[in-house]
Amino acid sequence: MKPHPVDFYVGLQRYFTLFKPPCKGKVVRPRGFRVIERLRGIAGNHNLFILYKKNIDTLHAIRILERALGGKWRFAGLKDKDAQTVQFVSSDVSVNAFAWSKGNKEIVLKRIGMGEVKKSYLLGNLFIIDMEFECDIENYAKKIEGYWKVPGIYGYQRFGSRRPISHVVGKFIIRRMWKKAVDVLLGEPFPWESESSKIVRLRYYKEGLTAFMRAPRFMDIEFYIAKRLLEGYSPEEILKKLKIYKLLLQAFQSYIYNKAVTSHKDPCDGPKRLPGPGASEYESLLEEEGINLDDLKRAGLRTWPRSPCSTSNISAFAKGNTMRLVFTLPKGYYATAVIREVIKGEPWNM
Repeated sequence: MKPHPVDFYVGLQRYFTLFKPPCKGKVVRPRGFRVIERLRGIAGNHNLFILYKKNIDTLHAIRILERALGGKWRFAGLKDKDAQTVQFVSSDVSVNAFAWSKGNKEIVLKRIGMGEVKKSYLLGNLFIIDMEFECDIENYAKKIEGYWKVPGIYGYQRFGSRRPISHVVGKFIIRRMWKKAVDVLLGEPFPWESESSKIVRLRYYKEGLTAFMRAPRFMDIEFYIAKRLLEGYSPEEILKKLKIYKLLLQAFQSYIYNKAVTSHKDPCDGPKRLPGPGASEYESLLEEEGINLDDLKRAGLRTWPRSPCSTSNISAFAKGNTMRLVFTLPKGYYATAVIREVIKGEPWNM
């Protein structure tokens, strides 16, 4: 089977398994996409919390905590937006519990003791994934269950689950095409983002920056960029102040890495480090994007080790047209690397 066109857009050029789903399937989000963070021992004199969130990404959840409670908040890993997730956070703020909800978004915070969360403590995540298919898939589940070579590709959420443009913005930043990077962030509506988002982006082409002065509150990054541009700041100044600035650059690295890994039939044969200064094996892929290794160095990017594959024991439970997958992955690995092999369909169904 050929991957979906969006897969190619984020660098995913192939599937690695021969599974052929008997019918169309989808993940039941958010209730059917559950993530539980796994950390090694935690030490430190900060307040340690368990954070449950639903329908909100980690960065936005942290911003809500900062606005409501003050202080600095630390976390180990970014968790999916369209999911129910449990992770550890720490802060200098002392509070026993905190709850927040708005529409279908929810945050619950519970203090559990003392300790400081660091990225180096992250082991990985336990995933419990529920899927619905349009036919009986009990026999299909038997084929899926067992030990997998899970490819170390970067999942859709690394680029934007509903609007995968982070790597494109990152590419233009690396090429120092600041105005083009802003245009991609503000414009270019995608078919599966919300209708209200698409309307604002289309208005941007007619009205300019003022279109974002009436944007929905969840378009906070776009609002910030438009407001600062109207105040006279340059695109370069604004982009460099974004909290997601480094994530945008790293998304481009992830895109190139996806292309490199999926150029192999066996993911374990893929590159064992991310693209960056000195990683000469990526020169031809970078050249296709109008970028060289010196550009990555000037942007402050570096290369570091990454395993192109990992093993995981996938448990699959099926009844009728529903299936549950249970598996663990090490840090840096994405559940969608497993799910896309099982569903082999539209990315927005994963």
